[in-house]
Amino acid sequence: MLWCLVVWNLKLVFVAGGRAVVCAAVSFRPCIDIHKGKVKQIVGSTLRDSSVDGTALVTNFESDKSAAEFASIYKEDELLGGHVIMLGADPASQAAALEALRAYPGENILSIYY
Repeated sequence: MLWCLVVWNLKLVFVAGGRAVVCAAVSFRPCIDIHKGKVKQIVGSTLRDSSVDGTALVTNFESDKSAAEFASIYKEDELLGGHVIMLGADPASQAAALEALRAYPGENILSIYY
């Protein structure tokens, strides 16, 4: 039997034997990760490991845009259910997180990881 999974009209669809069955809704949940006041994508285990054994933190990406700019973009695009994640509670990260929450009030959830 031939089968495949496809995303169609923002729904995950399982297709087998000529029949299509909607499996689950698919949606984008925006996320803003903040480390030392900057929006970054960090290799997860390196954040934990660097605090334990002093190894270097590995960053996949660091943006020139502020957390508030990302929140404003998400607001303009009406993206719901976002997360602002502080990877540490230093003053720069706290300020950036508060700016993001103010830029899109009521639609972002704040998570803090130490």
